[in-house]
Amino acid sequence: MPEIEPGAVLSISHDVLIEGKVAFSKGETVTVQQVAPNAAQPEYKYVVASAKLGIRYQLRAQDLALPPSAPPVFTGPPVPTPSFAVGSQVLLTENVKLGNRFAFVKGDVAVVESISPHPQLPDHIYVVTSKRVNQKCWLAPSSITPSTQPVQAPQAVAASQPVQQRQAMPAAQPIQQDAKKKAGAGIGIFILLLIVVGVIYGISNAGKDTTSTPATDSSGTTQEPAATPAPAAPAPAATWQTVMTLSGSTNQRSQPFHLGTGQKRLLYNVVGSEMPGLSVYVVAQGDSLEQSGGFPEVSPDVAGPGETVLVQDEGDYYLDVSSANCTWQVTVQEMK
Repeated sequence: MPEIEPGAVLSISHDVLIEGKVAFSKGETVTVQQVAPNAAQPEYKYVVASAKLGIRYQLRAQDLALPPSAPPVFTGPPVPTPSFAVGSQVLLTENVKLGNRFAFVKGDVAVVESISPHPQLPDHIYVVTSKRVNQKCWLAPSSITPSTQPVQAPQAVAASQPVQQRQAMPAAQPIQQDAKKKAGAGIGIFILLLIVVGVIYGISNAGKDTTSTPATDSSGTTQEPAATPAPAAPAPAATWQTVMTLSGSTNQRSQPFHLGTGQKRLLYNVVGSEMPGLSVYVVAQGDSLEQSGGFPEVSPDVAGPGETVLVQDEGDYYLDVSSANCTWQVTVQEMK
């Protein structure tokens, strides 16, 4: 059999039992997702997903065979030649889902920011930013077409209306001017009287003792003034709280956990020196990668720690982790 590459569509050559369960049946069609030799048994290197158990496993070459009446070994799409340059404006021809949310819907317009093949989906080569989920993602050429929407020119500002000339006020009649003068004189006299009364009142009370005396009740007991309540203590500052932690050295799924409306992030650490591989998916409870597919939140191929921001809506989720040649730890945190 020719060399098997990622994307090859093959059939199972015999029933494959894993821990007493049938993971693959003879003649079943599978797609090679990754070529990653197992550290302990290097011949187990072809990563495929079991539709029966919902888990990815590493198989040997003798476990795989060409499907009936299928002459080519590798039927995965070759990396296409870019037809859109960086900065090109493209129009989405279909809905594109990222995890359990729509990153694009048919008719959306995006701008090509860079061109590089996705590590697991080599036909997805155009990197764009989804404004719906505020996250970068890869698009395949089959999902986009040149945008024909013209750039709207700014609307012309309407010419300002000429300033209307103020109408000349009619000259005041002599009798009206006399009335205004009399009204002004009356107001001045009233203000002057108020000032005089205030001065007299201040002089008459200047010598009085202004020391206050505590109030007493009918029994003669002095009443103390009411105490002023202490100000309320400030609310504690929000901190990162861990909502889920998962670790291991094989493919795993976590228990469901709840994400609220606060800021969220995913922390990870990969330990391995021989071609480590890790893909971490945050999947909505009730959904699965086999049903809806999706892109990993992180997919590091080198050892070490890292983190990424999560933009999932409030709801219940679980972690789906695929790994090869490494031990790993994944932690989900929320600001509370």
